[in-house]
Amino acid sequence: MKKKILGSLILAAIVALIAGCDDASKKAEDPVQQTEKSAAQKTTDAEKTVTGVTDNAKESAQEIKENASREGHSLLDKSNEAAEKMKSKVTDIQSQATKTANDMMEAMKAKTDDIQHQANDKLDQFSDTIKSKTEEIKSEADKKADDLINRLKGDDVKGDSNKKEEK
Repeated sequence: MKKKILGSLILAAIVALIAGCDDASKKAEDPVQQTEKSAAQKTTDAEKTVTGVTDNAKESAQEIKENASREGHSLLDKSNEAAEKMKSKVTDIQSQATKTANDMMEAMKAKTDDIQHQANDKLDQFSDTIKSKTEEIKSEADKKADDLINRLKGDDVKGDSNKKEEK
């Protein structure tokens, strides 16, 4: 009977060992399955995150591209506006310079005309003065010539009477 008890105990131990191994195997499989499920979930989550980040990056890149395009157009518009203002300023300055030059030319022409009129007036005055002096001198010369002629005639008349007396 000892053999039977011993055989039963050995059998019970083997059954217990097999049952314990089976439980240990199940317990060992649970964490592996949980780890696999967790890894699969994390992989799915990571893929979703990567997809979200990629989509956000694409949207951000598109927004940046659109903003840059808008800014580029805005800068181009501002540049064109500045160029137009510069052209307008240059045109204004040219117009002002032309007007100033024309005004100066007119003032110089007026001054030249004024100087020419003054010179002509002075020449006329000088000419009148010379004519007056010339006429004065001529008149005096005529007067002196007449006086001289009269004296000479008077001397001739006296000289004739003196000559007559002497005879």
